[in-house]
Amino acid sequence: MRNFESTQIYTNKYFFFSLLLVVLFASPPMNLTQDASDNDLDSLVGTLMQQLREDPPDWLSSSSSDLSTQAAITAVEDQQKMSETKEGMKDVPHFSEKTKAHWLEVSKTEKKGREWYEKAADWWSDPANAPATVDGVLGGFGELDKVDVVESSQFLNDVRTLLLREGGDKTSAAKSAVATAAAAAAAATTTTTTTTTTTTTTTTTTTTTTTTRALDGGAGIGRVAKHLLSQFYDKVDLVEGNQRLIEAAPEYMRVGEPDDVNKKHESDDSEHLGELFCETLQDFTPKAEQYDCVWVQWVIIYLTDNDLIEFLKRCVVGLKKNGMIVIKENVLNTRSNANEFLVDEEDSSLTRSRPYLKWIFEQAGLEVFVETKQENWHRSMLPVMMYALVPKKLKT
Repeated sequence: MRNFESTQIYTNKYFFFSLLLVVLFASPPMNLTQDASDNDLDSLVGTLMQQLREDPPDWLSSSSSDLSTQAAITAVEDQQKMSETKEGMKDVPHFSEKTKAHWLEVSKTEKKGREWYEKAADWWSDPANAPATVDGVLGGFGELDKVDVVESSQFLNDVRTLLLREGGDKTSAAKSAVATAAAAAAAATTTTTTTTTTTTTTTTTTTTTTTTRALDGGAGIGRVAKHLLSQFYDKVDLVEGNQRLIEAAPEYMRVGEPDDVNKKHESDDSEHLGELFCETLQDFTPKAEQYDCVWVQWVIIYLTDNDLIEFLKRCVVGLKKNGMIVIKENVLNTRSNANEFLVDEEDSSLTRSRPYLKWIFEQAGLEVFVETKQENWHRSMLPVMMYALVPKKLKT
């Protein structure tokens, strides 16, 4: 029910039903099936409203400037949109009834759905909130950069070693089988002649160099790309929704920022800079089989469940064989589902619990290969977890 400037508009659906029936009989050209029942009243009202918009009677057309008439039509349209949204959300999986209620509230109208992302976009677009510096992209906690990178480097090194070991074991087994077969063949050969012919075979070995590639998701100015990913991969692509921040990335990759002690700039890592994509994660689609690693840090709190799941599914398609997705994110400090999530209304972010996050990964067809907690971290801050994820088909 809505209140408007002059008088309260009759938004009761039964009033509109009666009104629309009058319109129906006053407009013979309209085609309306007569099989609607009381239980299908909302659908009937929607059908009638659609027909009124397409072929309005003269009296309704002439009153189009009447605010009360327009308000009444808007009220019915909003009610119909809300009904359609709720109906569509029934088939969408949810972690719990609590999370379902939250996301239903966020998406119940088109306006509210837009506001969820617009709040975050507006916050990060303001240079006063997020200057194009390490301190800016870390929300005023620039001192966390070094401790973050140290443990991320150790984690990435360990995970890469484990992945290579799994692949190496298969390769070693294959080589062993070939060697065994060759030895058996040699043992079965008997020399029966006194003349030996020596044949010299020249083998040319061709070495193929494969360029390794990573994606920095929610890259900002390229902090993770420069300090972490460029130390492990030949090329690093950046995807960032904020134009101002991503435009600062090439210069930051080249010189970084001066240190606090010697005021000297960092090393030049620009040779590792790949493509720049100014897109939000909910809209970004990576090329198929493009990346050895997709690293996504401190950004998934801004995505709705459905958009996050779909983004991760697209990233799976973008992985090379034996590639991985790494999520590094704050989590709620709980081992139960009592506190499933925490919402920050200022920038429309949602921090999830560990079970909630793992449910997201499961929905995206991923499983946790390795997980660890950021140890060097202040107790007053929300804990940070690192998850190395692989498609389920890669694990047996």
